[in-house]
Amino acid sequence: AILLLLAVGIMAGCSVSRKNAGTVPPRSLPPVVIPSKEEAKKQSEILFDTIVWKDVTPAELPSKTAEDPVKTHDERKGGDDINSPASPFFGRAGKSIRMLLVAPFESEVMDSASLFAGERFVQFYSGMCIALKEYEQRAGLAANLQVVNETTPDAFALKLQSLSGNPPDCIIGPYGAEALKWAGEWARSNKRVLVSPWISSSKIAESNPSYLQVKAELAVHYQQIEQHVRTNFSAGQVFILAKSKDDSRLRYFNQRGPAAGEELIIPATEMASGTENLLDPYFHKSQPTVLIAPFSSFSDEDYIYHLLRRISSEKGDRKVIVYGTYRWLDFKPDVLDYLNQLNVRLSVGNLIDPHNDEVQNFRKKFFAQFKMYPWNDAYEGYDLANFLLSQYNSEKYDPTVQPFLQTKFKIERKPRVADPGMTEYYENTYCRIVEMSNYRFNMLD
Repeated sequence: AILLLLAVGIMAGCSVSRKNAGTVPPRSLPPVVIPSKEEAKKQSEILFDTIVWKDVTPAELPSKTAEDPVKTHDERKGGDDINSPASPFFGRAGKSIRMLLVAPFESEVMDSASLFAGERFVQFYSGMCIALKEYEQRAGLAANLQVVNETTPDAFALKLQSLSGNPPDCIIGPYGAEALKWAGEWARSNKRVLVSPWISSSKIAESNPSYLQVKAELAVHYQQIEQHVRTNFSAGQVFILAKSKDDSRLRYFNQRGPAAGEELIIPATEMASGTENLLDPYFHKSQPTVLIAPFSSFSDEDYIYHLLRRISSEKGDRKVIVYGTYRWLDFKPDVLDYLNQLNVRLSVGNLIDPHNDEVQNFRKKFFAQFKMYPWNDAYEGYDLANFLLSQYNSEKYDPTVQPFLQTKFKIERKPRVADPGMTEYYENTYCRIVEMSNYRFNMLD
């Protein structure tokens, strides 16, 4: 495996001292902007020229010291509590930290799509580097970041096995679901923290209180939508869409009593058909109509497009409000146009305010170092590094520490179904409801 070893410093003791960028959420935010694949190819050459790849054996990695032994199962009694003294997430003030970042930086297939995808992770890595450098400037405590290029799950498994005798304190990644499951087993066996910054799923980790999922799973976004709908509308105004009875998501919207609205089943073929006024009979004349569309995979893209197209052509002067998830922002441009034209509300976990002073300072630092402007991935890497380092240097989880540029961290334990007293994993459940207007996001809660 290709391995990059970067030794930088971190700050000991307290949380990040810079101004809290997220205390007062901005009221108007821009949409996600991603460079074209052609531009990514050009930009990737800049960032890759700033780092040097080298092969590193486990013996070359900084070793654990005698004062920081690996805890046994008995020593970690109570470790399922994130604030337990035995928790692997905290209580490392004054000690060095070793992190391992695993992502598909390079691909054997050198097409434009692969270059574009790889650039995302180089941006994420570069954001982390800036955060680590800031800690070095504030204190002299070392942190080591090893970066592994993710190829196949089998190759990654062999790499982790080679590190078992001298494991890092924290693994960030990998990106692939199969490799992430394997990493979860390894982290649990070696009692090390595993952080998933990209994949959000309740099926990845089992009985693993050392696993932290950075982005909320879809069920959390559905809960956020349900709460917002119940607060602002009566059940008689609300329809919860489904493509079929088997595809029903109704169970996600009855967590606080009776269903938040009536289920409306419209098959994909019918939604895409030329049938006129398919939705018209459901639109109220004297009050807003609310449609919850809990579809989030790329296979739902056409369904969402035709849904929004029909609303635009059939609603007339009646007010129709649609609720969806952040994944719609990755759909084709036609969907984004409808998000701007209609009353569409999305549950999202990451937003960037370009007018925020801290965001502007970060852009300047990033450009000064890499001669290009950061993508959203760079902000995510920067925020995650700051979160991990600040919490590692705390005695327990402190939710008031929110010095972040594009998100907040609201860490909650996910109890095991069979034994609610024990922890399945931990998850950042932070998300907000936003609405787009003039291609800018407005926070609604």
